[in-house]
Amino acid sequence: MNRAKKVERVEKLSEVFNTSSAIVVAHNKGLNVLAFHDLRKRMKKSDGQCMVVKNRLTSFAIQSSEYGNSLSDIFRGPTVILYSKGDPSPMIKALVDFCKGNEMLQIMGAAMTKDKLSMADVKTLAELPSLKELRAEVLGLLISPMTAFARVLAASPQKIVGVLSAYAEK
Repeated sequence: MNRAKKVERVEKLSEVFNTSSAIVVAHNKGLNVLAFHDLRKRMKKSDGQCMVVKNRLTSFAIQSSEYGNSLSDIFRGPTVILYSKGDPSPMIKALVDFCKGNEMLQIMGAAMTKDKLSMADVKTLAELPSLKELRAEVLGLLISPMTAFARVLAASPQKIVGVLSAYAEK
């Protein structure tokens, strides 16, 4: 790779590090092409992306980002970065699910904004509901008292009409 391509690659990696909401670093210990293609498809479906990186170029790119302190020490060996620019929960769920069936990809570390995540944190994130699911739950909790109140208000006139019709029939 010539110098111009290396500079271009560092700039692209810097953009990835500066615009991502979450970064996961994994080691590729021998994934075949079909498995890697499957991983990329899963990442795309979950609004994430996957990129094989050169560690030396990545170390230059990560220094200028907020992830520099938390992830710079784990870039050794055949490295893959997975990142999301939006809600990271679906991407992490898809990655953990992929790793369960494929031991050739090993998660080495992750970070959200400036904070480094442990493996327990990554597994916890994978078990949490997505942002859309949480919003739906909160909306349901907000609507349920109003729905019950509307039922009470609607029941009173129905009962009055029922009493009046029973009185009229006598």
